[in-house]
Amino acid sequence: MTQPMRPCATDSLYKDLEAKYGLREVQLPENMHLRPLNVFDLDAVDELEAAAFSPSERASRERIEYRLRTCPELCLGLFKREYVWDEEASEGAVGVAAAKATECKETIVGHILATKMLTDTIVDEAMEIPDLDKRGIPVNKSDKRGHQETGRFIGIHAVAIHPDFQRMGLGFVMLKDYVQSLFSLQTADGISIIVHDKYVSFYERNGFENRGKSECQYAGSTWLDMYLPFDTYDDRSWE
Repeated sequence: MTQPMRPCATDSLYKDLEAKYGLREVQLPENMHLRPLNVFDLDAVDELEAAAFSPSERASRERIEYRLRTCPELCLGLFKREYVWDEEASEGAVGVAAAKATECKETIVGHILATKMLTDTIVDEAMEIPDLDKRGIPVNKSDKRGHQETGRFIGIHAVAIHPDFQRMGLGFVMLKDYVQSLFSLQTADGISIIVHDKYVSFYERNGFENRGKSECQYAGSTWLDMYLPFDTYDDRSWE
């Protein structure tokens, strides 16, 4: 019997989490969608960072731009769409569903920013930016700061939901989509993040393990290492 492709393993992960924590299924509202971020989203992401984090812990605009330019495939955005209806085109139509809609605005509601790392825990070097040339390429190829393309571990530097949209389950949906997407790519062995005590339970409900106090001293704060190993589910059996 041929073993299913690796993406199916995340089904086992979330089934286990649902059974353990009694999680309820949360769906995105119809007017929201997820998509990869890019450098053209810089202004929106920068504004969201300022709204979601304290001045000492938010990522600087320079760091955000570096991550969006260097590894946009590791950065995810949650957006709300607002539409205007073309009343003239819909005149005589039966029901609003038959009307012609034109997208008029896309507003960022949440984001995840990350880079690749050589270690399975976030260290201070991973949070920094290497010296770059005019093309945005590291001057020293052996520089251990910032994104490490050959790394097998994903370091999440920000999971943000705008304060006006918190406590709606959107963070869980966004992180679940992110985990499933990375798992299916098979380019990493796990995901790491540093958090404060109050967020430990949220990440445990997303499959992360609490590894205790982190060596990272970002923003002069005390952090805890959380890690989600992909290989835990690589050898699971599926029906």
